Amino acid sequence: MPPPAEDTTLSSLLRQGHYHPAATLAATTLTSTPDLPPSQIFSLFYTRLACLAITGHDAIAAQESLALGDIHSPFYFPKAQYGEEACILPWHLRVLATRFQALAAAEPRREAQGYYDLAAYARGQCKLSVAAHAKGLWKSRLKDLGSRTTNALVAMGDLSGARRLLETFISATEDKEEEKEVLKGWVAMLCLRMGDVEGARKSVDARTRESNNEVLEALFLMAEDRYEEAVSAWRGLLDGKHDVLARHNTAVSLIYTGELAEAAKILEDMVHAGHAFRALTFNLTTVHELRSEPGRREKVLRD
Repeated sequence: MPPPAEDTTLSSLLRQGHYHPAATLAATTLTSTPDLPPSQIFSLFYTRLACLAITGHDAIAAQESLALGDIHSPFYFPKAQYGEEACILPWHLRVLATRFQALAAAEPRREAQGYYDLAAYARGQCKLSVAAHAKGLWKSRLKDLGSRTTNALVAMGDLSGARRLLETFISATEDKEEEKEVLKGWVAMLCLRMGDVEGARKSVDARTRESNNEVLEALFLMAEDRYEEAVSAWRGLLDGKHDVLARHNTAVSLIYTGELAEAAKILEDMVHAGHAFRALTFNLTTVHELRSEPGRREKVLRD
């Protein structure tokens, strides 16, 4: 990716994927431009935090988010009563600040609690809204908060709590079968992470299995330590809509079958293709460590 021009605007930096320069420009604009209206200040601040998150600078974003103070403070609600525009903080900034302020305080539970607080506000706004599009907006925000709360519970190791929350969402989703199937798939993934293969199989019905059959079956094979069969299953999904997932899990399965050179090549090819996520980096590092330390390799594979 070519470097951005010196006179590039913030919007063009974001459009071109230059997130680090965008974070810098947002901070420069905030600190050097006098008399910015509150709406622009909050927009720039959100851009700054979001770009720091994308570029992996969570610790910096967490410290900077503390400048907002208590996002539920009356200071941010200048109107006497809650209304659709009662809070002067944009919704997306409030959500992002909830995550980063919990990170800064080193209190994982605070993130989940913050999402619950936002959900209570969103439910109140949904009840107050008259227009259909406004109700739909707040309902979509509630669903997003549900996903974020689940992720927060998983991150702090409360997998059973995350599972119960997802099952609550399933029972609350009445006539939307497609959403139910997605949620059931998530429950199955959580069960697999907990080591409950039987629970994972029970959590998905015939319809869910039909729509995600090949992916779920490949994951079940891995959970049951049937890695050679899992390699074949994942290879059957290559070049399809689950290509990235299939390639990564093919490499992981190959690690457990002892095919480290092939696993390393798959992971390295993914990096060269522009893919970047923590599991990919971790597994690639692990492969190189195992290849350079035969003794450790034998111990890990044996365990």
